Amino acid sequence: MIDLQTKSSQEATYTTDQLELLITFDVTRVNRNYEFDNVVFAYTERGSKMIHIPGIPPLELKPQMVIMAASAVEAKVEFPHVSETDPALCFCLELSKDRVWNMLDSIEEVESVEPILEMENSLSPIELYDGHSASRVLKVLNELQELMRSNARFKDKWINLKLEELIICCLQTNMYQTLINSYSESKLTDNPLSEIIAFLKENYRSKVNMASLADKAHMSQATFYRQFKQKLGLTPVEFIHAQRINHAKKLLSQSTQSISEIGYQLGYTSPSYFSLQFEKQEGCSPSTFRNDQKAA
Repeated sequence: MIDLQTKSSQEATYTTDQLELLITFDVTRVNRNYEFDNVVFAYTERGSKMIHIPGIPPLELKPQMVIMAASAVEAKVEFPHVSETDPALCFCLELSKDRVWNMLDSIEEVESVEPILEMENSLSPIELYDGHSASRVLKVLNELQELMRSNARFKDKWINLKLEELIICCLQTNMYQTLINSYSESKLTDNPLSEIIAFLKENYRSKVNMASLADKAHMSQATFYRQFKQKLGLTPVEFIHAQRINHAKKLLSQSTQSISEIGYQLGYTSPSYFSLQFEKQEGCSPSTFRNDQKAA
């Protein structure tokens, strides 16, 4: 149990079959490393902390904000401003993915959950929310936190109800996309097309051969094309372009290669065709995108 009157850094963990709550109270600067592969909510009651995730800008988590992650995440956490007179009290609630996906399955049976196609880099692995969305979710998180630390009667059933309320609350806010994106990705891995999707992600620079893809899926070309379009909302060729353009965005932001070099590297036969596909997906030319990234 955390004693807020004691001027020393402390840590406490509360665990059930479905979730784990980590509470930290820090009065000195400290760095921590975390790895998560479930649905995670992090928030602070006092103080602030900096969260560093590879590949994205640092995030500063303050009171009245909540961070949500729904995919594998490695995070380095720093407390740059804490002291004995200004401590940091932080909470991290980790939910079992299986439990969350089962809840979403039951919702799907009654009311369709809009599918969102998973594309590399389309969403950050972790999102920071504040304002109205955060306040609604924080209310339920605080209730769950108090339940886990209590000896309430029917505690497990009460926690189960609060978990359902938390997920439904997320679906009502702008946390919806992060949650459903991860859910959709998990469903794709169970799909007969998962091997083809993995192959296309690995070989996105190559020319698509519909016959060979259909053979890999053990389907006729017509059946393969129809099922791919139904499940992903894109044709195989469109999926390849989406993968290429997502990689192009990274190269345009992080490298000094010319636009032509990037296009050829990604498998396009001409700079004009690369620009055409880029603008179709992003709504702007590669050069405009690069300039906007530099100005940001």
